[in-house]
Amino acid sequence: MTEPTRLTRLSDELQVWHAAHPESTLSELEEALDAQLDVVRAELLADLVAATPPSTTCPSCGQSLVRRGQQRRTLTTRGAAALTIERAYLTCPACGDGLFPPG
Repeated sequence: MTEPTRLTRLSDELQVWHAAHPESTLSELEEALDAQLDVVRAELLADLVAATPPSTTCPSCGQSLVRRGQQRRTLTTRGAAALTIERAYLTCPACGDGLFPPG
């Protein structure tokens, strides 16, 4: 069996929420949808970041960056959704700047 798409999952979750709150107002439905969209937004961003190759030059001085291992960071996106990304941590041997590139 194939995994449901994010949109299908979002729609299903919203239907479940609405069934549990049949007297909800349009504003309450919108808030429930926004809360679920925040989670999907973070998932999509994580996928995009993971698929983007890191920069190879220092944004400060233009020199080639050196890989210093992998690091994981958890950031907060719109709607307070957690976004965990794991990327190479890079440093510049010329100016000493460290970089955890988003892409």
